[in-house]
Amino acid sequence: MRGKTYLLNPNDVDMIELNLHGDLNNTLVIIGNKKISSREFLRSLPFKGFSVENSSDQFIAKKLNRAIRSFIEDEFLAEEGYQQGLQNIPEVRNDIEMWKDFYFSTWLNRTMRSQINVSDSEIEEYIRKRSIQSNELLMVNIQEILVDSLQQIEYLLKRIYDDEDFGKFARTYSKRKWAAEKNGEFGFFPSTMYGAIGETAAKMEIGEIFAPIETKDGYSIIKLLDKKLEAPSSVQNYEDIKEKVRTELKEKKFNEYRDKFVAKLAQNYVKKINYELLNSVKVTSLNMFTYRFMGFGGRLTAVPLINRYTNWYNEWLKFQKQIP
Repeated sequence: MRGKTYLLNPNDVDMIELNLHGDLNNTLVIIGNKKISSREFLRSLPFKGFSVENSSDQFIAKKLNRAIRSFIEDEFLAEEGYQQGLQNIPEVRNDIEMWKDFYFSTWLNRTMRSQINVSDSEIEEYIRKRSIQSNELLMVNIQEILVDSLQQIEYLLKRIYDDEDFGKFARTYSKRKWAAEKNGEFGFFPSTMYGAIGETAAKMEIGEIFAPIETKDGYSIIKLLDKKLEAPSSVQNYEDIKEKVRTELKEKKFNEYRDKFVAKLAQNYVKKINYELLNSVKVTSLNMFTYRFMGFGGRLTAVPLINRYTNWYNEWLKFQKQIP
C-alpha cells in the first residue's frame, strides 16, 4: 500500500495462487493455436503496475476488466508479430535480451531480499547502541541539502558559509522535495533512522554543519538544529519507528549481501575498468521516461527503468587487493 493506493506485488500473486490452486489453470483466451491461462494473466499484473485506489469489489472488478482487455490486446499483437517473424529482426532480438536481463535481475533482487530477515532483538540492539542510554532514544532535528555530486557540495558549502541562509539553499537545490519545502528541515526523528545521516547528526553539535554524507540518493549537507533524549515509550508511534528500523536494517543487510554477490561475479568476469572512458560519460540529473506506442492505442515502457548501481565497486576493489 502506498498512501491510499493498493499495489499488487509478486508476494500478493503467490498468495492468490496458493488460495485459488487449480482455478487459475483454466483457459482465459485462445489466440490461434495458443491457449493462455488465467495464471499467465495474473502473473503479468505486477509487471504492469496493477493498483487500485478503492478496495470495493465493484471498483476492483472494473480495473481487472480493463487489465484483461489490455492483456489480450498485447497477446494479439505478440502473436501477429510472431506470425510476421518480427522476433528474428536484430533490433527486436536485442530488445528481448535487454528485457530478459532486466526481468532476471529483478527476480534475483527480489529473491535475495526475501531471504533477508531482521529479528526484534536486532532492532532493539540497533536502537540501544545508537542511543546514549539503553532506556532512551536520541532524537535529532536537521536541515538537509541533497544533491547529485561532490562538485555541487563544494559549491554550496562555500555559499552557505558566506551567506549562512541554509534554508534558502535547501529550497533551491535540494532533491528531497518534501524537506526542501520546509527549508530542508526533517523534524525530530530517532538518530537510528536515515542511515549515515542520523548517525552523523547524533555526533554533531547544535548549529554545526557537516558534509559530505554519501547516501543511496546522492550527497547530503546537514545542519543540526536540535537534539534531545526521550524514553522509547514516550516517543509517538514507537512501534512504527521499530518497523522503520526493521526496514532500514533489512535494506542494509540486502545491500551488503548484493554488493558482495556482484563483486564476486565481477571478480570472475571483469578484467579491467577503463576509468578514462567511464569518467568521460556525460550524465544528467533530469528525469526521463520514454514510451513506445503500439496498436489499439496502447503504449509500453521503451527501456527498463533502473537505478544507478556502483556500490559493488568497493567490494570488487577489496578482491583486487587480495590478489598477490
